[in-house]
Amino acid sequence: MKFAKTQQSFSQALCLLLLSFALIGYASLVEAQTAEAESNKSVQSKLDDYLNQSQADDFDGKAYLKPIVDSLSPATPLATRLRALSYWASEFAYAERYDEANSILDSLADEVKKSHDANLQAELLANRIDLLVIADKVDEAFVKVPDLEAIMPKVTSPRINYYAYNLLSSLYTQWSRYEVALAYLIKAQSALDHMQGINQLRRRLYLKSSIADIQIRLEQWDLALKTSQEALVEMEGNAFPALSYELWFTQYYAYISLGDHEKGLNALKKAYAYTENFPYQRAIVLNNFGDSYMRLQQLDKAKSHLQEALELAQSLDYGDMIRTVEFNLGFIAVKQGDSLGLQQMKRVVDYFRDTEQSSALEQTLKELAQAYELMGRYKEQAAALKERQSIREKILQNSQSKALAEMQALYDNRDKAQRIDLLEQRNKLSEQIIENNRQQTVITWLAIVLGGFVFFTLLLLYRKVKESNRKLQQANVALSEQTKRDPLTGLENRRSMQLTMEARKTKNVATSMGLVLLDIDNFKKINDTFGHHTGDEVLVEMSQRLRELCREDDSLVRWGGEEFLFCFNRVTQQQLVTLVQRIQHAVSAEPVQTSKQSIEVSATVGFIVLPFSHFSESELDWESALKLADLALYSGKARGRHCAVGVMGLTERGHAHMDDLINNSDAAIEENWLVLEFLEDAE
Repeated sequence: MKFAKTQQSFSQALCLLLLSFALIGYASLVEAQTAEAESNKSVQSKLDDYLNQSQADDFDGKAYLKPIVDSLSPATPLATRLRALSYWASEFAYAERYDEANSILDSLADEVKKSHDANLQAELLANRIDLLVIADKVDEAFVKVPDLEAIMPKVTSPRINYYAYNLLSSLYTQWSRYEVALAYLIKAQSALDHMQGINQLRRRLYLKSSIADIQIRLEQWDLALKTSQEALVEMEGNAFPALSYELWFTQYYAYISLGDHEKGLNALKKAYAYTENFPYQRAIVLNNFGDSYMRLQQLDKAKSHLQEALELAQSLDYGDMIRTVEFNLGFIAVKQGDSLGLQQMKRVVDYFRDTEQSSALEQTLKELAQAYELMGRYKEQAAALKERQSIREKILQNSQSKALAEMQALYDNRDKAQRIDLLEQRNKLSEQIIENNRQQTVITWLAIVLGGFVFFTLLLLYRKVKESNRKLQQANVALSEQTKRDPLTGLENRRSMQLTMEARKTKNVATSMGLVLLDIDNFKKINDTFGHHTGDEVLVEMSQRLRELCREDDSLVRWGGEEFLFCFNRVTQQQLVTLVQRIQHAVSAEPVQTSKQSIEVSATVGFIVLPFSHFSESELDWESALKLADLALYSGKARGRHCAVGVMGLTERGHAHMDDLINNSDAAIEENWLVLEFLEDAE
């Protein structure tokens, strides 16, 4: 009995001891978890501070992040480790150490994949895309865009939504898909409203600046003014010089595009006030001062600002800006009657031509043609305008080719992903069949069930692949059709005309065709006086008037800029003369009513009938005939515009030089080889 009591006392003591150890262990666990949570909260707070300070020019992000990265351990939550290491990888990428940056992200890839967490997967993928962009591998970045877009609807973190949607917007802006870019910026703005611990104002202003920039690219001048003005009002009292500069420069560009040079100049002065610590931007602003004062015909002021811009650009070794300013100074010299300025302009044009800077070359050729016109050198003006048109076509073709390639890459990526899914499905089914074969008692039923499942899965996947291919074909057809149409007027474009004439040649069509090339007179003056938006309204109205003159099987093409091309089938020379007179009347009989005011419009026309004279189309094709019509048009321009000039045949000298006519069409006008008929607009 005594032994039993002793045993019972011992058991009770042992239970109390074990309970004590359990309580101590539990308390230690709670304390450790609390410490870990506090530590994690502290790391997240430091990462928020990193984002807030990263905009400062003197901020050393790598030095700030290193102790944070060193403090990470396997016990640190995966979301915190991923965020910290993503910032760390970016610092290496900015230093052009791309392999090390990618290795940092690779270290967490398996953990993120196994987590099945959409937030983590989106953050990792967005950072991989960002590294490709930093490394200037934008094409590779585009291939990953569909994968990120597929994950985003599942993401709940406002911070990750803000980051990813900003990134997507930036990529679509580079792809010139401005409507999609704008939609993603609006989503980023919505995410920002739910973010905590991060400087809201700077990011909200940055978003508005980005939205205004896209509105400028979409030529939505009024909306760009409204958005940038809202941001400037909200910014008042806060020192964000870089953002202030961007917003005021946006205002300047919008006002200039709307034709309001005075307000544009005032906005430019505001932008200048924020360039004290941004010398490159100051050089840009000074050059734009010169351009603005030139437009206002205040040439002395323009020259003063341009000389200041030139000195600053030279001190910065800012090569392209040096050439741009020299070009503008040359233009001022031409306006003041100094022909040496023209040589200066030509040297800059040659520089942009030699360095293959197509956009700058196209713009300077336009202004060089204006300089030739001021000096009455119309033949050189025509040559400059033709080269400019050729450059514009190359820029358009390159843009279209790039868009097609990138769209194909996106669809190829989706197709590849579907094939991988199909392969994974097949592998899983094979493993399931092997496992089920071990169970001999139910092999027959399992085979039937699995066979049906395989068939149904393959059928669904086949339909998915077929549907994707169908959408790809539709997208390619739509894009092909878009490349044949002018987006502003809806008319056929130059490419469509080339395809039509190739088909005519292939089918060996022998019927006559009238080619009528029309150029709106003084169209630059309309743009400069009323703004490009009004100029576009004039082009749209002209296209509607001219379209009404076409029969069902005739063609009307926007040949480029303010030029239109008629292709009249089955017409004689006399019938073409009558049609040209109707065209002249349609253009100038009634003023064009725009949103700003009524504008008188006239045009100069060159025309010819194909086949021409004694030549067959194999000897003198449509392009050569159109070149003669183009020469006739510029002959009309030289006579004072507002007329039509037709190439009716060959003179006696022309018959003597028939073999030279095709290869030396310039001489056809200059040496009087052609019979020309001049038609004044009877009105």
